[in-house]
Amino acid sequence: MGTRPALAEVFAKANGLALRLVERFPRGVGFLLLAAAALLVSTVLIGTIGLVIAFAFTVSPGASKMLLWLCFGLSISVAIPILMLVERNTLMRHSTRRLITRAQAGNKEAAWRLVDGYLNGGYGVMKDPSQANWWLQQLASSGDSDAAYLLHEHYRDGIGVYRNSTGSKEWLNHAATLGHEKATALAKKEGT
Repeated sequence: MGTRPALAEVFAKANGLALRLVERFPRGVGFLLLAAAALLVSTVLIGTIGLVIAFAFTVSPGASKMLLWLCFGLSISVAIPILMLVERNTLMRHSTRRLITRAQAGNKEAAWRLVDGYLNGGYGVMKDPSQANWWLQQLASSGDSDAAYLLHEHYRDGIGVYRNSTGSKEWLNHAATLGHEKATALAKKEGT
């Protein structure tokens, strides 16, 4: 049980190194270097295991050649999923950067996608309600009544922030000021 966190750390570091390698070089070159490195490492590891087996059981030359080819095939089958995972992570990073850039430029659809991603985990971002609230504040300050109302709910329920009835009422009033129907009715009902 103690080896799982250490193994997860090793995979996280390896993934980070692979992503930096792919991003440092032009798209095709970095990926080819990564492919060569993954194939080399997996071939060496699996080939070593094959050689140990061949020497331990004194296998005939023909059988040891077959064993080496089998190890090479296994190493390819190990390298390909690693490469696919790194490529997917690289594409996700690039699409997330584009999404953030569009949201920072004022694209409301991109900002709402980021809110959704930070609330539910998607669009290449990890679940982080406080980040979602930051984007909601950007949207609300640009006049989005739905964002202001959602901030009211987050402050009321403590999603990504500490529960804060004052903040909740402020965002409710802001949403009502922006013309949000539900916020207007609720503000009248509460008398704020």
